[in-house]
Amino acid sequence: MTVAALLLAIGGLSITRFVLRSSTASGVTFIGNKTPASVPSASTQQQPSTQPPTPVLPTEQVAAQSLSRLLAQSASDRTAINNAFNDVNACRSGLVRDAQAFQQAAASRKRLMSQLGTLQDRSVLPAQMLQDLSGAWQASYQADQDYANWADDENSEGCTPNDTSDSYYQAATEPDDQATTDKEAFVSAWNTIAGRYGLTTYQQDQL
Repeated sequence: MTVAALLLAIGGLSITRFVLRSSTASGVTFIGNKTPASVPSASTQQQPSTQPPTPVLPTEQVAAQSLSRLLAQSASDRTAINNAFNDVNACRSGLVRDAQAFQQAAASRKRLMSQLGTLQDRSVLPAQMLQDLSGAWQASYQADQDYANWADDENSEGCTPNDTSDSYYQAATEPDDQATTDKEAFVSAWNTIAGRYGLTTYQQDQL
């Protein structure tokens, strides 16, 4: 090997060492002829969504289902009332029990009125329909109390079949008629909504 070739080889080796030292010092490692891979910055990574969840608005169906449960209780009360009325009117045994049935029905009407006033999502139901129902239960509450006193009279004073002359029986007539009027108006509106969602429909004499 000539002196010139030897000097050239020594110079190339020095340059290679200098490049490797510089690359290592800068924190970047070169492998072969490849350039270092780029690392995505935190600012370019996808951030989780911070949007608030969409609120669920009340629907007529949800409110109607809640009201349907109150109506089922009212229908149960009406069955007990009908049985008690028929017993007293026919002077059957158990008049004390019949008076209690009227009193319990009156208490139930009062609870139903309270529950109707705080019914969830009631604002999406027709206001007039709810007013008719509230009026019907209020009138029924008064009539039930009068019928309870009628049953007490028939029990304590001697029962007379079909006794419509008793003062409490007569007092029950007006609120009972008002309840019937309000129930007719209510079921007319309710049955349309109930049919829409597969809920129970009623006649006025079932509530």
